[in-house]
Amino acid sequence: MGLYSILVADDEDIIREGIKHLLPYEQLGYSICGEAATGDAALEKMLSLRPDVVLLDIRMPGISGLDAIRLAREQGFAGKVVIISSYTDFRYAQEAIRQNVQYYLVKPIDDDELKTTLLNLRRQFDAESSRQNVSDLYRQKARAGIITDLLTGASLPTAEQLAQLGLTADCYQAVILQRPANEGTESLPAGSAAHREYDHILLDGQEVLLVQGSAAVRRLQDMAQFNAITAHGNTDAQAFFACGDIVTDPAQIPRSYQQARTLLSRRFFCDQNQYLLDTSHLPASAPSVPKLDNALVQKYAATILDGITAFNRRIIAQTLKELEDLLYNAPEDIPSIRLFLTDLYLQVKMQISHLYTGTEIPFLSNAEIIRTVADAPYLYEIIRFFSQRFEVYMAATGISTRDSVLGDILHYIHCNYASNITLENIAPLFGYNRSYLGKIFTKKMGQNFNSYVDQVRIERSKEMLLQEDTKVYIIAERIGYKNVDYFHIKFRKYVGLSPSEYRKKYKGSSCSPDAENRGKGTLAP
Repeated sequence: MGLYSILVADDEDIIREGIKHLLPYEQLGYSICGEAATGDAALEKMLSLRPDVVLLDIRMPGISGLDAIRLAREQGFAGKVVIISSYTDFRYAQEAIRQNVQYYLVKPIDDDELKTTLLNLRRQFDAESSRQNVSDLYRQKARAGIITDLLTGASLPTAEQLAQLGLTADCYQAVILQRPANEGTESLPAGSAAHREYDHILLDGQEVLLVQGSAAVRRLQDMAQFNAITAHGNTDAQAFFACGDIVTDPAQIPRSYQQARTLLSRRFFCDQNQYLLDTSHLPASAPSVPKLDNALVQKYAATILDGITAFNRRIIAQTLKELEDLLYNAPEDIPSIRLFLTDLYLQVKMQISHLYTGTEIPFLSNAEIIRTVADAPYLYEIIRFFSQRFEVYMAATGISTRDSVLGDILHYIHCNYASNITLENIAPLFGYNRSYLGKIFTKKMGQNFNSYVDQVRIERSKEMLLQEDTKVYIIAERIGYKNVDYFHIKFRKYVGLSPSEYRKKYKGSSCSPDAENRGKGTLAP
């Protein structure tokens, strides 16, 4: 427990200094928070500092000490007041009692008497604090129980009870929050006793927010988007939000909560730097998805094997993308999906080893493969692992021609422009060193690698600006620019307008931006 605060108010400097040094206040559980030399200053500091104790002289310049305490009480000041005065007239004591002043000390102040007074007051403070803590605890537990019943559908409070609880917002949303282990609750949206914006409880071992009101819902969405923008690929340092539907009827809150639980179970399917799932990310109802059985393993293994043996990266990339989409809609649980992926990879590995018995191929052990697939938090990480290992197989079994490799590189750029794509990290995947590949690319394409990637990104951003209402900084992040200002610079360089100007000019307009740019070439791979 912290120290209780004391305000010293007396018109004589020597008296104030004497009081401030009269006792070892910290040892008694107090600290001096301020002083005042006039009645008006005493009133102002009682209202601004809200001290626990005021040592107050009766007669000071301006308003009297008794008037100061009366005016302070009228404005809600609830601190303890100890009158100090050289006047012993009973009239002052009577008025002090009417202002809820319990102690009246006569100058010169006796240090033992002041010490006894402060110790008595401290006991009162401690007792009041203990009672308040117990009362608050019971209220919090009772409210948490009601919120739990409301989320789970165990019971629905009456309209009168909802009003008493302050649950009369225009809308509600159940959100499950998974935060980094070292993050505190200070990152939650703001709430207050006057206008509660969320209730925060633990339910089935998960942090659950019942967000209340349109403003609070928007604030939480903005916070989640900012959380994603600042992620920089560090998935262990970012909070994750699973958001059920926004509902207007308290009776629909259990549905919103169940949706949030379902979404949380699907975090495995998140894209890179995706830290919020809402119901738009649920698969379509009753999708037509084949069963994840051995026949399907054999089908995809055969297609991938064809791509590896023909050095056709496009087939491999398309097959892995098709597989990713299929698994997204699969009804099987996550462990079953991991098992399917493990079987698929081991099947490809086995067939490659049979085809190239005399070739030294750096295979990973089966144990490493099983562990990698089992431990990867996200599906996209497993797909990326597969792609990288299949590149290793192609590099070990032969090199395709220069022209076909360049075509594959262009395809790779168009599929992966949103990632940290550079010559340095792409060259090894295609069996070249960075410098040599850069020269080939510039000669063939008439521009350097980075310029081409920038143009692919800008072309994609133009589509998103016209087809979506997404904020510009979100689009910048989605196409691979972590810095929105850098995106603005690049966009203006290639388009001649800012992103906002481009959207305003062409969105919903009959004037086609493609028509204006016809004849300037294409970026198709």
